[in-house]
Amino acid sequence: GRAIFLGRTLSQLLNDSSLELKWPTKDEKVTEEEGKAQKLKTYGNRRREQVSRKSFGSIYEISLDPTHPVAFGFNQKSFILKTTNKNPDLLSNGWNVAWLDGNAEPVSGFKGKKVEPPLKDNLVVGVREIGKGKAIYFSENPLFRLFWKNGYLFMGNAVFFTD
Repeated sequence: GRAIFLGRTLSQLLNDSSLELKWPTKDEKVTEEEGKAQKLKTYGNRRREQVSRKSFGSIYEISLDPTHPVAFGFNQKSFILKTTNKNPDLLSNGWNVAWLDGNAEPVSGFKGKKVEPPLKDNLVVGVREIGKGKAIYFSENPLFRLFWKNGYLFMGNAVFFTD
């Protein structure tokens, strides 16, 4: 059997040790000045502050392993629509099928300047064998608003071509 986990479902599975998903952590070192600035923030700037920590509706280039069945029909590079600023770390046990390479910056769209943790070497699509089945992880929903045609290909491959 197989289980396919899309987008925000992954954050619900964070504490499930059998899936071995790890989220990147941000550096918690806050200087005294930054701490004071956080305490004295103004109400009028709240929306601007919130948006500066988000990355939604932006398009990122991703790297793929075109030899994996889930990436069948893709080249070594493709694009993904990011709707969140969270991606799990690369899998240590399993197959990293698609990932954000290096310090990822959007090709198009908006990314706040204070996005934490940085989008760096994060999993986009991964496959992990669990018992006799497979868990297929999509950190973003490839069918979100039917935006990308390649989302159909990812899902079709995940459903029909994983052995």
